[in-house]
Amino acid sequence: MINKLMIKMATWSTLVMFSLLPLCYAPLSAAQPLFNPSGGGIQSAKEEQDAVAAGEQTININTASANELASQLKGIGLKRAGQIIALREHLGGFKTIEQLQQVRGIGPIFIANNKHRLSL
Repeated sequence: MINKLMIKMATWSTLVMFSLLPLCYAPLSAAQPLFNPSGGGIQSAKEEQDAVAAGEQTININTASANELASQLKGIGLKRAGQIIALREHLGGFKTIEQLQQVRGIGPIFIANNKHRLSL
């Protein structure tokens, strides 16, 4: 009796796993919503581009304060903003936006997500 129940459970869990597997590999289109952690909701890639086109401010990484960096960039808190400023002072100013990747925890995904907000 227990063995039959265990087999049914294993069969059911395998069925569920394989029925959900294609969803993991479905490509995203511009019309599909993306999770927006800073906004607490869902925002499509098109809506994000429209917000930028509508006049969302850019931030100069060579002059911005830690509070400005933390409030205007996605994925940055005050601690990381302080690290950006320390690197900026060490380098004597950023020459390229990609130099931000020298800060631990900032990589190409962060740069791609914030490129439209960043200026020198």
